Amino acid sequence: MRLQPLFAAAAAAALAAAFIAGAVNRKSYTNYIESEGVSHFAVAELPGAMAETDCQRMLEELPEAPQILRISVQSGSEYFFGGSQQKVQAETVYSGSALKPGDIFYLTAAQWSLTFNEPAALQRGFINFLEPGREYLVFLSDPLDKLTGDLPVFSLFGDTTIAPAFCCDEIENTIAPIEGDTLYVPYDQVKENEFFGADQAALDAWAQTKQKLLEMYVL
Repeated sequence: MRLQPLFAAAAAAALAAAFIAGAVNRKSYTNYIESEGVSHFAVAELPGAMAETDCQRMLEELPEAPQILRISVQSGSEYFFGGSQQKVQAETVYSGSALKPGDIFYLTAAQWSLTFNEPAALQRGFINFLEPGREYLVFLSDPLDKLTGDLPVFSLFGDTTIAPAFCCDEIENTIAPIEGDTLYVPYDQVKENEFFGADQAALDAWAQTKQKLLEMYVL
């Protein structure tokens, strides 16, 4: 199933708008996070039924991504107008011609944002920050317009709920208990996770999908 071009254009436009608005505010957002940290933020955990549906979509759609790479993470998150990006380096290119091994670029995602409502939340597409020093299999769109800085910017591909970035290492995921009618839990309780799932069914669906994709490209 091929994603509709209209969505891809809309997502690119939304990210471009965020970069324009964030050009003035990036420093203040980054300074806020550096001074306050993220321990007081909440993060949502994905329920099993939704994870199973999204994981099936990823297996069908991600091989169509314009760029498929193994990357190494060069830096922590930089923030812009509530969103974020990370500096990464291409290590192996499995598909696409926009990047070559050794290229350094910024990686962002439509799912990556900060909200300061109640609760203040990290929106991550149900995956954690990419950890500097680790390598990830990522599925990317074509490059975004370079609006700030010297490095090219690529967004994670597609419109799945889960952001399509998979650590090449095995990382244990735990489940934090959800209270009340919210899916949010304190980030501190799951900060060592790679994926945020609300139940074992979600963790299993994501782990099986990750394994299949790593076997397709990396292993």
